[in-house]
Amino acid sequence: MDVVKILYSDVLDLWLKKHSLRISASTAYNYSKALPTLKMYFKGIYVQDITPEMAYEFVQTMIHRVSSQTSVRLYCKVLNMSLRYSVSC
Repeated sequence: MDVVKILYSDVLDLWLKKHSLRISASTAYNYSKALPTLKMYFKGIYVQDITPEMAYEFVQTMIHRVSSQTSVRLYCKVLNMSLRYSVSC
């Protein structure tokens, strides 16, 4: 059986579109602000190829790059929820 490969950036878009139906508009807006950074970091990477080590490195990069702990938590939350969503696709 062939596995369909999907880019993580596409998963992010699908996840936000579906998840936005169940959350407030302001929460969806906050999540959408994290997408460009996640898309840039994981640019050209298929969701199936993202490893726990890659996710850890992303978090470490954000801890050192972003001054706000709230922003780091937002990135982590969106990464976590979108990767969980990708498993269900």
